[in-house]
Amino acid sequence: MRSRDCDGIILAAGLASRMGGEKLMHDIGGEPLVRRAVRNALEACARVIVVVGHSADVVGEAIGDLDRSRLVITRNRDYRAGMLGSIQTGLREVSTRWFFVVPGDMPEVVPRIYAAVSGAIGESEESEGPAEAGERSVRAVVPYYRGTRGHPVLIHRGLIAEVLSEPPEGGPMRELIERHPVRRIELEEQAITLDIDTEEAYRAYLERFNGGDLSSG
Repeated sequence: MRSRDCDGIILAAGLASRMGGEKLMHDIGGEPLVRRAVRNALEACARVIVVVGHSADVVGEAIGDLDRSRLVITRNRDYRAGMLGSIQTGLREVSTRWFFVVPGDMPEVVPRIYAAVSGAIGESEESEGPAEAGERSVRAVVPYYRGTRGHPVLIHRGLIAEVLSEPPEGGPMRELIERHPVRRIELEEQAITLDIDTEEAYRAYLERFNGGDLSSG
């Protein structure tokens, strides 16, 4: 399956309490972190759904001039309740059979990574039809880098109703996914585990970025 057949949800609503300030506005190569993440997703996905909350206007301005024909900005007004509520906000906008979820502070999740994750779904699994006898249909694909769980996570729309039935302050999405058959794939892409959630992580990232030790997407 192609990543271009899937919507992507970018989570950009959180308080960034571990980093402080406008985390998603931190500069990377002359553009805000969140813009880089959204731009990568737009190059890979059918549409990109950006969930905003804290600093919604600032985030919206940073990405507002990107391809609005394929960009949906939606606000989670209860963003303080936790990440699950933001995921639920994004789910209400999904229009494709499969969709990605990725935090907005992961600037190196580039198109080839989206393609690798979506490529784990075979043609027989793309439809809504039943699984073969004795099998349960895969409902999510989760990438790992050397044993560490990463993003983007690819999810089947068949889980949307179940996720929306949970309270917004409920447990992590990982626990909901694990109730269903999950395909785990190993990628030699450290970027799938690289989130920038502290000043130390940001400085370390810039050192590698400026040294040419990271993909430019």
